[in-house]
Amino acid sequence: ALLGAGIDDVSVGRLRAEGYRAALTDAGIEVDETLIRSVDFGAQSPYSFEYGHRATTELVAAHPEVTAIVAVADVIAIGALKALADLGIAVPEQVSVIGFDGIPMARYVTPTLSTLRQPAAQIASLTTQILFEVMDGRPARHELLTGELVIGDSTAPPRPDDSSRAS
Repeated sequence: ALLGAGIDDVSVGRLRAEGYRAALTDAGIEVDETLIRSVDFGAQSPYSFEYGHRATTELVAAHPEVTAIVAVADVIAIGALKALADLGIAVPEQVSVIGFDGIPMARYVTPTLSTLRQPAAQIASLTTQILFEVMDGRPARHELLTGELVIGDSTAPPRPDDSSRAS
């Protein structure tokens, strides 16, 4: 499943959701839109621990068979870890969780969070460079940078069967 940032999101959350869909398609896995959670909690920011907690609670209620959760931000993933713990669901034995960003807190939660770490220094440098180029009258441009997969204790290989959640 994917914990997204909302259907109206025009930020990186939308791009990450598109990447999720593309990765499933590329792997020959049919995209199940009911497993893509973009919950509207009013004025609450989707980039929060509470959003991750609430979205995960709703996801598991609707889809108790879920065995993996991808969150578009680490703070959402950390909220998901707390919700799963509150529900008595073992991570990663029953559900794997991975985030995106590589925030330092990911190393200090239990279990440690698997995440895609962004190259923050490179992003800052490139953003500044592009900003100065635009100020000089050159057109804006988009750059795609490569992140680093950091494996924590919140993910495990797929199980041969899904009977661990059957009870």
